[in-house]
Amino acid sequence: MEIDIQNLSFNFKTQNIFENTTVSFAEGKISFIMAPNGRGKTNTIETYFRKSACEPRPYK
Repeated sequence: MEIDIQNLSFNFKTQNIFENTTVSFAEGKISFIMAPNGRGKTNTIETYFRKSACEPRPYK
């Protein structure tokens, strides 16, 4: 399964953590997100899964 994240944004209180983030994770490949502490790596993945669980997905 390939995961595509497009135009994902996350704000915490009054601070913009990330905006319009786009990334793809290919099936069968090892991927990672590398950034300093506090830059939104965990929030990126958690926000994607919360959002994708709430929206209908098209059938392939």
